[in-house]
Amino acid sequence: RAARSKYGSPQFEDAFLRIGWQWTDKTYVAANFLYSRDRITISQGDDSETATAKYRNNVGWLKVNTEWSENVASTTILSATDISNSRIGQTSVPDVVSGNVEDSRDFSTFGIKQDWNISVGQRWWFRTGFDFKVLDAEYEYESTLSIFAPFDQIFDNTSFVQRSIRAKPEGEQYAAYAEVRWQVRDNVVVDFGLRWDRQTYSSADSNEQRSPRLNLLYEIGDRTEFRFGLGRFYQAQEINELQIDAGLTEFFRPQYADHVVASIAHQFHNDLELRVEYYQKNYYSLMPRFENVFDPLVLIPELQIDRARIDADDAFVYGAEITLSQANDKKSLQWWTSYAWSSTEDSVSGDDVRRAWDQKHSVKAGISARVGSWNISAAGTWHSGWPATNLLLKSVQNPDGSSGLVATTTPRNSLDYDAFHTLDVRASQKFQFPDSELTVFIEISNIYNRQNPCCNEYRTQVGSDGSQTLQAKQSNWLPLVPSIGVVWKF
Repeated sequence: RAARSKYGSPQFEDAFLRIGWQWTDKTYVAANFLYSRDRITISQGDDSETATAKYRNNVGWLKVNTEWSENVASTTILSATDISNSRIGQTSVPDVVSGNVEDSRDFSTFGIKQDWNISVGQRWWFRTGFDFKVLDAEYEYESTLSIFAPFDQIFDNTSFVQRSIRAKPEGEQYAAYAEVRWQVRDNVVVDFGLRWDRQTYSSADSNEQRSPRLNLLYEIGDRTEFRFGLGRFYQAQEINELQIDAGLTEFFRPQYADHVVASIAHQFHNDLELRVEYYQKNYYSLMPRFENVFDPLVLIPELQIDRARIDADDAFVYGAEITLSQANDKKSLQWWTSYAWSSTEDSVSGDDVRRAWDQKHSVKAGISARVGSWNISAAGTWHSGWPATNLLLKSVQNPDGSSGLVATTTPRNSLDYDAFHTLDVRASQKFQFPDSELTVFIEISNIYNRQNPCCNEYRTQVGSDGSQTLQAKQSNWLPLVPSIGVVWKF
């Protein structure tokens, strides 16, 4: 309410229960259950959008840790998940767009996972394990969308779309991995791993993946270390990620990325640490993704004129970061600051296009201190503005002499919003009791209420002569938002 009470009143609740016991001298068992529920009714200030959403999650898992010997240990996890999500909403902007949606999704999983850790001598360690899940999902989706001229001319829009989709995918996920770590010398460690994955709920032409990884640690003296890593990482569509809101009822083949990361860190005699890092990631076999180009903060993304489908051939991400940090001996005072330079681009039909979250320059700083029984911290962020796209509307003369409107856009993500900066603070205090611990805290995000631009909203206005003009309004990310809470552990 302190932020924007006119938008609505979200409610949420969660509970976590854990029971553990020492079964034998070498076996520890813990049963865990997590429940969460969210209920959100929210609307735009001009009633152009209203939406109601409900989310419910039940997750339970049983974990068994066993030390078979000094050199062999295992962890086994049995888990079950039940998730239910639903949305109902409508959009109505006169002479621009109107539509409604009803979306219901239910998911359940049952899984077993086991990991083994084995050490051989002083220089060899092995890890291996498997993960198996049985999954099923149920989707029910209904929507209608009308986009009025001339806004049906952009982003492959059509004047009317109606969707009614029912889907019940089910299947299994399999995974297994093996990792070996070798201490070549006292100051050199090499780590090699291989992972195998398979999905059966997808009809894509490639549902089996093999992912190799390699890591190196080289300690240069007592205060300097060099790290290097490379690997291939696959990301298959999860069973709950079917893009039915875009009319897609099939799962795509897994995406994958080749990662290269290198860093060097030096610890000075006054506990000041300097770290320099470089990373590079090449993405391939990308599935289509959908973004709201003008305004990513809409309530019902698929019922907007700026919903764009992005079919990238591949993508390239690289960057470098330098970080300074320091903590006193008792860790009662810590601070850090960093600068990062990065680039994030898609290759689309031979053209390089920045991704919506690309930020060329970024500076972060923070401090944390214990003052008496209080923990107080602050973190600030500045980065160059995210990419932006503008809508253009111009009047043209038709062959019959009448006038009409043509809608176009600037090249996607070719412009920039103003730089983003914010400061968040937190204060917390713990109270110890014989059998429990109570923490009270207050957090304030964007404490100086910076208006960070995020979005462009467009409306049309009809003049006295019947002509239409485009009205643009820039909106912002979240204003000052306070949060007060209590955590009781017992």
